[in-house]
Amino acid sequence: MIAGMALLKCACLAAGAFCASTIVVAYAHAPDSPLRVRWLRYLQSLDRSLTILGSETKGRTIGRIQLVLVPIALFASVAMRLSAGRTVVLMLAVVFGPRLWLARKLTKRCERIETDVTSFLVALANSLKASPSLGKAFTRVEQVLSGPLAAELRTVTRDIRLGASIEQALLALGARAPSPSMDAALTGILIGRQVGGNLPEILETTAATLRDIERLNGIVKAKTAEGKAQMYVIALAPPLVFYAFDSLNHKYFDPLTDNLLGILLLAASCVFWISAVILAKSILTVDV
Repeated sequence: MIAGMALLKCACLAAGAFCASTIVVAYAHAPDSPLRVRWLRYLQSLDRSLTILGSETKGRTIGRIQLVLVPIALFASVAMRLSAGRTVVLMLAVVFGPRLWLARKLTKRCERIETDVTSFLVALANSLKASPSLGKAFTRVEQVLSGPLAAELRTVTRDIRLGASIEQALLALGARAPSPSMDAALTGILIGRQVGGNLPEILETTAATLRDIERLNGIVKAKTAEGKAQMYVIALAPPLVFYAFDSLNHKYFDPLTDNLLGILLLAASCVFWISAVILAKSILTVDV
């Protein structure tokens, strides 16, 4: 009897989830629906990220998988009797997981490009010394480099072969690879072409400047590492101490919560704690 009731409950939940999903899908397919507009923008952002990463997967495929997983996750959370917190975590993982994963992949890709920009400029300068053609120089440099920057250079040479100007191809490269070092490198190339100066020398100077900036960044990171560790201790110590004492004795903090003076002291402590964390973060955030 109990098993039958549980099965009936699961069937009712499944039917309710199916009906709710049907209503949402019907509303989303309306031409003037705000939900449809947001959905299409979300798919476009997924397609843009996947295209930059060179993946053949389409954003619509990921979106459809998410639409299927949402009711499944709700049904599983009820069937497994998960707590409200775990249910929220599961739903957030289904809804925001793909975008966070793509953002992480794009960040790692930009970091890899950032480290290869100096080598790219030196190789491009040496190639221009042998041949003044910038298009051919990109083709030769593409064969020397590896990783995402080499893939981007292949895209640049392909765009040039298809009829795009070098300026257009380089601007598109800057849009696909947002990086301060890459922006500096492309600015040096474009300015060197426009003013008609010694482009290899400009590129070598830019590469030397970027190496100095990278060295200074390393020094700053090394000098601020100890301060960041102290900031993390400041940020995590009060909650951990509060949790430890409360676990040992649930009435330990009652004097702070049973009267107005204790509440004021507790609020002041929280304000000072949050202010200390914010101030430490602002001090340790150094731009080179």
